[in-house]
Amino acid sequence: MANIRKLPKIKKTLENEYNRQEMTQEELEHYYFKNNVDKTKTHLNYKMIPTTKSLQELQEERMKSVFRLNRNDVVESFSIVCTLPSDREYTPQEQKEFFQKSFEFVQQQFGKENILQGYVHLDETTPHQHIIVLPIVECDMSKKGIHYDEKLSCKEVLTPQLFRDFHTNYQHYLDEHLPFETRVVSEALEFFEGLPTKESKDIKALKNEEKKSNFDKIRQLY
Repeated sequence: MANIRKLPKIKKTLENEYNRQEMTQEELEHYYFKNNVDKTKTHLNYKMIPTTKSLQELQEERMKSVFRLNRNDVVESFSIVCTLPSDREYTPQEQKEFFQKSFEFVQQQFGKENILQGYVHLDETTPHQHIIVLPIVECDMSKKGIHYDEKLSCKEVLTPQLFRDFHTNYQHYLDEHLPFETRVVSEALEFFEGLPTKESKDIKALKNEEKKSNFDKIRQLY
């Protein structure tokens, strides 16, 4: 299952939550206690993009040629949390492949150049990955006398259509690129059905996708 949330400004404290190797011992102990982290497994965590640069530095580099409104309420980034399905036990190699293909799917959806980093956490209850994305879109602002080809616009990136289609597209991508089965759509459906929501159309779409997927698997047997 994947979860999308808008982020506050990228600061050192936010990055520490993802990259715990940068925390002080006191900060680590507090974080371990608060989030039920198994500190004997923290060394297994890893980043998807090898770099010594901080999130702030990566963001500043990318934003040099991007138009941004000078307002305090502008959403500068968002995170996607891809959680390993709990339907069965996955081998370490399968886990690695799952997170790699999930990362590649997000790169495809939002543009490789707009992905700052991916952090895989294997020291918490359920293995998962945080992917940090900049909501950047192409634009033509020449009529306004502004010479930028891209702008920051969370509203244009995180559209209702994207939320409706995200899990279905995510499932299709994993089905095509992984040598084993996963069930991100089913897990998302189970999660959303447990919440009070007005988005009944979204839940119905997920149910229909699950039925279609099961029918296709049965049809392949004959």
